[in-house]
Amino acid sequence: MVDLHLEKLNKLMRLDGVEKKVTHFHPKHLWFLNLEEYQKKYFKDIPGYEKYLEKNIINNAAYTGYYDTKPVVCFGLLNMFPGVAEAWLIPGKELKQFKIALPFHRATKVFFDCAFDLFDLRRIQVSVDSNNLTALKWIEKLLFIREGIMKSFGPDGNDYIMLSKLNGKGE
Repeated sequence: MVDLHLEKLNKLMRLDGVEKKVTHFHPKHLWFLNLEEYQKKYFKDIPGYEKYLEKNIINNAAYTGYYDTKPVVCFGLLNMFPGVAEAWLIPGKELKQFKIALPFHRATKVFFDCAFDLFDLRRIQVSVDSNNLTALKWIEKLLFIREGIMKSFGPDGNDYIMLSKLNGKGE
């Protein structure tokens, strides 16, 4: 079922499979992302982060987006509780370019919209560093709703904002 979803995801993203495509995630893909400095600190602050992602992904529900044969984004769902998943996304610097960002924005939107049925979820949540305004703007465009601020939550002690999407409708 997940492989069928991968094929559907590439089609709905209007990817050509050559220049732009999505494949299943593997932790080694993270090594090839062109990360911002603030993103690199997560890997320092959370030892074994790649293995944590790999171990807790729901039913292989994680993907790597490629542009011109290079990974530019990794995203997926982590298991929290039955019916509840935590979304994650690690973007490369290339996603600052609109022509690269747009198809992968479509990809994640399609993925999160389909995930409720594919993985029998009632809630998808995401926590975003309150200083990361780009991530907050993006996740709200995907119709996630702000729920509150988690004080001193992050590995560096920053406040994080909890957002969620319920039953695929963002209500």
